[in-house]
Amino acid sequence: MPGGHLQDKLWIKQAPSFYTPAQIREYLSVIRFDPLPEENEIEKKEFKRSVESLERIVRGHLTTFPWENTGMHYSASHTMDVSPQGAFERLVKNGSGGSYCFGQNTLLLGILRGLGFRAYSGAARANINWQKPEEQDVHASHTHMIIFVQPHDESNLTYVVDNGWGGSGLARPIPLLNGDESTVMGLGPAEEHRLSKTAVPQSSLSSSLLSDVSKGQELWTMQVRSKDQSDGAYGPWKRMYRFSELEFFLTDYTDGSFVVAQSKKGIFAEQVLCVKHFVDEEHPEHLYRVVVAGNRVTKQVPGREPEILKTFASEQDRVDALREIFGLKLEEGAVENIKGRLPALA
Repeated sequence: MPGGHLQDKLWIKQAPSFYTPAQIREYLSVIRFDPLPEENEIEKKEFKRSVESLERIVRGHLTTFPWENTGMHYSASHTMDVSPQGAFERLVKNGSGGSYCFGQNTLLLGILRGLGFRAYSGAARANINWQKPEEQDVHASHTHMIIFVQPHDESNLTYVVDNGWGGSGLARPIPLLNGDESTVMGLGPAEEHRLSKTAVPQSSLSSSLLSDVSKGQELWTMQVRSKDQSDGAYGPWKRMYRFSELEFFLTDYTDGSFVVAQSKKGIFAEQVLCVKHFVDEEHPEHLYRVVVAGNRVTKQVPGREPEILKTFASEQDRVDALREIFGLKLEEGAVENIKGRLPALA
């Protein structure tokens, strides 16, 4: 799987990690990475870096940590701690839950840098209409985090990783290439992702005053498609989010997370969401998702009709499912804490 390049074939510089070698080794142990390197190997950057080892880390992360926003609704503070140490404590040290993109990808970025991968983070604008490819894109602000990685020590071939989208998100690194040659498998053969690079249609820039064609603000778009349950043919490409190659930093994600967590509208404000990835026992190289949304839990295998595993008659039912199926350690006052909020069940 050949990588692509950043604009002007730029190289990513080495950057320090948020985490100590001991923390990185603990993370690798929790995601069941084998063989587990020793602390001194991590400190000396002797970890064997490659696209293959990067993919194994991404897969281990996906199948270990749930993607979720329960802290917004079930905690007394109604906040999400997405700081590097906050994310590490919640996901790795305490195993009390997961996070959404800011916490997931902040943790992953710190781990990759600590293992010697050259990586930096960017921000994307989610397409609110991504499930409706026939409709015009409507983009939110920069409230999604992604990671750019150059996994080979002597190469500037570049990939994007993203463990923070939840449903229909990437399951492996994707090369930074435009069009079909960037295509990678999703959870299994019935799901695919690719990148495209096009000008922003709403851009005020053009090559001349006489041209109506937008030019000068070409951005990447992450796309996904899956096979139809009825005829097995691939459906249309869905445009999930758009991003540039501009580097963003922790302050950007702290502010972005505050906006998301405190907003009174949007999917995170209106729903309790949780997604966990599991290995398909019949085909261990493939994964599937188990999803909490609304008043139900569903098993989602690309190319198949979603299977309803459980429905909730009360808030306590949902809390119990989040604890039992997803392993979340919700506060004892969780049922009381969500009362009066938009996604609360009767």
